[in-house]
Amino acid sequence: MGVIKSVRKRDGRVVSYDREKIAVAIFKALQSTGEGTKEKADELALKVEEEIIKKYGQEMPDVEGIQDLVEKVLIDSDLVETARAYILYRKERAEIRKAKEVLTGVKDELKLSLNALKVLERRYLRKDEYGRPVETPLEMFERVARNIAEAEKNYGKDPEEAHIKFFELMTSLKFLPNSPTLMNAGTELQQLAACFVLPVGDSIEEIFDAVKYTALIHKTGGGTGFSFTHLRPKNDVVKSTGGI
Repeated sequence: MGVIKSVRKRDGRVVSYDREKIAVAIFKALQSTGEGTKEKADELALKVEEEIIKKYGQEMPDVEGIQDLVEKVLIDSDLVETARAYILYRKERAEIRKAKEVLTGVKDELKLSLNALKVLERRYLRKDEYGRPVETPLEMFERVARNIAEAEKNYGKDPEEAHIKFFELMTSLKFLPNSPTLMNAGTELQQLAACFVLPVGDSIEEIFDAVKYTALIHKTGGGTGFSFTHLRPKNDVVKSTGGI
């Protein structure tokens, strides 16, 4: 029997073959239908591996081909509901990949939902003068990570190390910064704060200055709260008009 060493991904990259990834995908489908256990998934993954060797021989298998064989093994094993769940999962992932290409113009391997991609395209990705995205989600994370890491220079540290670490945290979705940072880091605006507290002065001019500053802050993606400490108490006299 042959040995599978590598797999070709959709973007052309070659990665090491790992049967456990097949087992995990099958187990998730089994869990969704209640038709089996992890042990059953491991057993089915072994059958898939045998089918891969039978079909590809010494040639390198690709991801789509392997997934086709997973469907075949599930159907041949009379796990109809699990096969249906797996097929629907593949369809959903294909739609997300297609939407990602439509939104960003390139293939992108980040595991983001279709809704997340639409939100990114609408609110966070940089755009040209016609409103078309000029960066992918991956490029957005790179822009943010590189810009934020520059702060390390102020403390005598190497920004490249922070850049790599922050990039990995964001692309793994373990951590995401606030909206203004995602939108503005690395841009001319460079407004990274999310929340501002504005003082409201005790005059018409100062009150409407606060309104103006609120609009400017909201324009850049920030939010506002207000301090009314300086306003006179209720029913106090207005000196300039003698009114209340």
